[in-house]
Amino acid sequence: MRIIFLNWRDLAHPRAGGAEVLAQGIARRLARDAHEVTFFSAAVDGAPPEETRDGVRHVRRGGRLGVYMAARAWLRQERPQYDVLIDHINTVPFFSPLYDRHRTIALVPQLARDVWLREAPPGVAQLGLLSERAYHVVYQSTPAITISQSTERDLRDFGWRGPIRTIAMPIPAPPDVLPDKHERPALLFVGRLTPSKRVEDAIAAFGTVRERIPDAELWIAGQADDLRYRARLENIAKQIGNVNFLGRLTDAERQQRMAQAHLLVATSVREGWGLVVTEANSVGTPAAGYDVPGLRDSIKPGRGILSVAGDPGALGNAMIRVLSDPAELAEMSAHARRDATQYSWQRTYDEFVAALRELAPPEAKA
Repeated sequence: MRIIFLNWRDLAHPRAGGAEVLAQGIARRLARDAHEVTFFSAAVDGAPPEETRDGVRHVRRGGRLGVYMAARAWLRQERPQYDVLIDHINTVPFFSPLYDRHRTIALVPQLARDVWLREAPPGVAQLGLLSERAYHVVYQSTPAITISQSTERDLRDFGWRGPIRTIAMPIPAPPDVLPDKHERPALLFVGRLTPSKRVEDAIAAFGTVRERIPDAELWIAGQADDLRYRARLENIAKQIGNVNFLGRLTDAERQQRMAQAHLLVATSVREGWGLVVTEANSVGTPAAGYDVPGLRDSIKPGRGILSVAGDPGALGNAMIRVLSDPAELAEMSAHARRDATQYSWQRTYDEFVAALRELAPPEAKA
């Protein structure tokens, strides 16, 4: 099968995240299995406009906003041969059903929705909210692949009538031997330091924990796009103490910190799934997070803590209760680790291929 991914970022992009890990990981495995795969994404400093990696042809054109028109121009001018066009909707779509409805399959990890209210100025945020609902009209009959029941419900709420298939998110295999837990109660936040992740809520929840457990620590792993937001977080953290900003970690460093922590803290406005939750679970660390789309899919009863969204005090008190009961925390850790064994790259890839075969046009399956 000849497959083109339209994705505004690839893993060479400095803002690449879980959505890119998913899309590019699947693309590599498709190429390994003798499919002809092209990955179209935005141009980025330090990456060539075209190259082949792991059997995948990478084409990079346009910038943050120009990549969408660049994709259409590239398809029109170069006329690449393909059977399926994977339109990866990550905030702004490529509108590929307007020029190839028959061969388009949408890959939708999550919708932005209230993320607009956290990441954009008020006027722009309202425009983003309205335009997101409006542009999904273009996709209402388009088959889709997503990663959680929360996102499927969002799509149906936006009027999608086409078939939607949900696949599991992948995680790397955990090490056979895990490091010991930190000698003091340790909480870990992992993610980009942006307002939609509500990092200030994670810090405030930790402040509640410190009132009862003074030797507790909070580790914050991730980079900030906005240095002013980072400075504000650091100022809040100084007032509480015992907060350590780790910056961006390597995969091995992140996995080690996850294993050493007692709880992962997740305070996002919403997620597609909450990949860091499952990654932490795989090394025996439960998550404590807000009851929001995505996190309510990945944080499961008995395997973590869901708390009312937007209330860091309630989240902090819930963490105090578990941290103060070693037996409950140990049981929760064991259940979380056991549950995470069902997630793997092989499962994700198998489910994606099954969905692709089901949703692709009949001539592509020949």
